[in-house]
Amino acid sequence: MKQLSLKGSIVLVVLMMAAGAFAGTVKNKSDLDFSKAVQVNGTELRPGSYTLKWEGTGNDVDVQFTQGKKILTTAHAKVVPVTQKMDNSSAVVEPSGSSSHLVEARFAGKPYKLVFNQETSAQNDSTMKTSGGGDSSQQ
Repeated sequence: MKQLSLKGSIVLVVLMMAAGAFAGTVKNKSDLDFSKAVQVNGTELRPGSYTLKWEGTGNDVDVQFTQGKKILTTAHAKVVPVTQKMDNSSAVVEPSGSSSHLVEARFAGKPYKLVFNQETSAQNDSTMKTSGGGDSSQQ
């Protein structure tokens, strides 16, 4: 009988450790639409809907851009608090030659945004516009 009790205790400890490890990682996901092609970490994402999945323990996160179960690219970003929650999700893009690259992802009702290029975003925050949906570019 002691052997059965010991096995049960070991299983319980393993399950508790697994639950604790899972709780320590912050995982998020949100959908974002692009109305035109945009470059993300050297990969061109065509117009369409994407799911962004990110995880991390602080404000530095790695973001996966997915469609269905396929991961199209991954990019490093910072989670930055916003003073006012957005009504709609939107992307902030910046022209770069013949294409545009993603600078920020903003999400409806969330108290944060993802910033993909901190220096560019800080310089242009007052001159970039966001639209109700899809993406925006520097005006």
